[in-house]
Amino acid sequence: LQGCDRLVWVVRRAGLRDLPMAAVGCKALYNLLLDLNSPNGPPMMAVEDETLGMLYTSLDELLDATEGGGGDGYQDLLAAGGALHNLLGHFLASQTQTLNNYEDLGEEKN
Repeated sequence: LQGCDRLVWVVRRAGLRDLPMAAVGCKALYNLLLDLNSPNGPPMMAVEDETLGMLYTSLDELLDATEGGGGDGYQDLLAAGGALHNLLGHFLASQTQTLNNYEDLGEEKN
């Protein structure tokens, strides 16, 4: 989905320069990823792991930089970015667990 890639670009580009835009990008990505993760939506696998990993890392840095900042823009970004960061963390952790399960199937047991 190129839409996801573009939204990641918006969040990363806006960063601390445009807090309201970064917050809107986080909200849109959160909703998109929720839809992709729902049983009735397209699979989350449609988004590249590299894109999700880059977003997770970018959010780590952005949230660290905004923590303790004042104003509504900071609070909005912390709320939206934090929710997106948690969602990505759960998804990436489940992906790692799934990969580990596949590796376990390939191992011979004595």
